[in-house]
Amino acid sequence: MTDPTPIPHAPEQRPQGHSPAVAEGLLVNAAGRAGPTGPGAALETDATVDASSSDVTSALPVRSVTDVVQAQLEAYNAHDVEALLACYAPSAAQWEYPDRLLAQGHAALRERMAARFVDMRPQATLLNRIVLGSVVIDHERILNQSSDGASVRELIAIYEVDPADLTAVSASAGPNENGRIRSARFVFGEPRPA
Repeated sequence: MTDPTPIPHAPEQRPQGHSPAVAEGLLVNAAGRAGPTGPGAALETDATVDASSSDVTSALPVRSVTDVVQAQLEAYNAHDVEALLACYAPSAAQWEYPDRLLAQGHAALRERMAARFVDMRPQATLLNRIVLGSVVIDHERILNQSSDGASVRELIAIYEVDPADLTAVSASAGPNENGRIRSARFVFGEPRPA
């Protein structure tokens, strides 16, 4: 299911027709320009935010919250830590629902995910996705393949994505955090043999 509601964006828009790729920690198309990725995708802008100010200077893509979460799921399945981190705000946190902190910030997320990818070689299958505003809820089945054998577990992931607003910085997000996952909370099911 795609999210038909685009993330808020700067006034000037122009559609492009390129497929998405992850580059320089930002989601852009293969030509380095922003563009919709399918029906209902957000229109892109020709503006970016300088990390040291709120000046609009060049090209930053604006993606739907669904696109951001889907990109992190694909990076997870590819075991690509850096592509996964590009989807998370620098100060993002992962929690075991409701309030047990698993990791916060890129350094801790990198350490957690790199170890998980080596130890468990996980593969996620998306079973269902619900989108409401800036919240994406995924129901997934995770296949882990450790040295102890294969196991499977279901989980619910609740992602909060900071909207990509190029004209203002929200109270919860700095300029480098807009359009990225701010928080992920996981409800883990019991593992069972695969």
